[in-house]
Amino acid sequence: MLLLICNIAFGNTDTRDSIIIEGVFIDSTLAEDGLFEVTVMQPNAKMAWPSYSDVYRVNSSKGKFRLTIPAESNLFYASLAKGKGNTRDKLLYYSGLEAVFLFQPGDHITLKINKDNTLRFAGKGSEKMLCQQKIYQAGAIAEAFQSRIIELNNAKDFQELYDCILPFYINSWQAKLDIVNSYKSLDTIVRKRILADCYGFTFHQFYKDFALLINRDKRPFALDFWNNKLALLPNYPSNSESPLSYYLPQMLYNRSLATVRFMNNHAKDIPYNELYNLIKDSYSGALRDQISLVSLFEYSNRIKILDDAQKVLNEMEFNQSQKMLQEWIGKSKTGNPAFNFALKDVKGNLVKLSDFKGKVLILDFWYYGCFGCRFMPEALKPVVTAFKGNKSVVFLSVNVDQVQSRWENGLKSGDYTLKEQIDISTAPMGFYHPFLKHYNYKAFPQVLVIDKDGNNVASNPPDPRGVKGGEKLIAMINEALGN
Repeated sequence: MLLLICNIAFGNTDTRDSIIIEGVFIDSTLAEDGLFEVTVMQPNAKMAWPSYSDVYRVNSSKGKFRLTIPAESNLFYASLAKGKGNTRDKLLYYSGLEAVFLFQPGDHITLKINKDNTLRFAGKGSEKMLCQQKIYQAGAIAEAFQSRIIELNNAKDFQELYDCILPFYINSWQAKLDIVNSYKSLDTIVRKRILADCYGFTFHQFYKDFALLINRDKRPFALDFWNNKLALLPNYPSNSESPLSYYLPQMLYNRSLATVRFMNNHAKDIPYNELYNLIKDSYSGALRDQISLVSLFEYSNRIKILDDAQKVLNEMEFNQSQKMLQEWIGKSKTGNPAFNFALKDVKGNLVKLSDFKGKVLILDFWYYGCFGCRFMPEALKPVVTAFKGNKSVVFLSVNVDQVQSRWENGLKSGDYTLKEQIDISTAPMGFYHPFLKHYNYKAFPQVLVIDKDGNNVASNPPDPRGVKGGEKLIAMINEALGN
């Protein structure tokens, strides 16, 4: 499950270069203390990269709200959400993913949020919102096209399946072009960015799912499609805004990964260097660097990915992608200072990194209700047993729920922790705590190893749930101990 962790700013911020969003909830349950929330991404960042996003929120009064957000760049992406208490509903999804909108300094948007989460935009800057909203409503491809593909697949009519896929997607792409062209007053920069987003939005899922279209029966048709027909797809927009597009670099990463997998008889475990070499051969400049950044964050759960990241960094040009990658490496690299945490235990006592000087720490991050987190304690048992009685090794359980009662319920269940662990929590900040943001942790469970001097050993060590994962983690701890 994906969980976002961001900086939070409450209420209004008065700045010279800002955007204003004021609106109303058409939902009586949100009339008082209804929450309106905007998550703003830094340039080149994605929603799933918590280190590079900030959250702004305000409560409603009589169903109305007003939020002022500083604009740190000339054009940036943000997602919108509503909620109450600790609940959140993203206000627009497509194909199961949340949508983002482009904002510019000076925008003054009025927004009506209906009970079914449909949106009505008006005000200064709203034309680009309306344009993007219609593109999202069009979907990657029409529902009728999707159902026809499913029918052909179920009928095992693979020749017809592959014959119809391209026309379906090309028609969808053309429809989005027509939508953009119908908005005559979009400025040039915004139009270029939206066109790049349209292409990425339309085709990213196609390449992501292409692997699922292949099995032994389909492979002859898939080979012909890949080798002879794929070139019929329209080229992606190549303009000054392409590297900054929210969707295009992700789509081109998906295409690169699909290509490498296809070349390797659809192997799932593709070595990173093979993928990166294809990206280097296929793209250049800022677009290549952004696709490379996306690829590294997609591979971030792999052991020694930081070594690959350093090699990529050395070959990048000086741009925003290079800056972001350098920051990520700096925070996570082995030997660099770990995040200087100070968290409370169940009794309210403060537990700090500095309390454990001279000890190796193994931290297990989890939240109540996380399916994967329930398997971590059992997997950690052999690791804990291996260091039983060793006072130089300390195991900590870090709950990341916002509400302490959820943490306490998780402890009572006995499903998420071991008695040998010290229990601490990021509540009330929960997923938004700077500790998680520091390491760009976006999914759980997660394990972190810190050495005797308070430095990183590994922000993504061997997962004890994997094959011989416990043995590999034990070896890493022994090395940190100097054994």
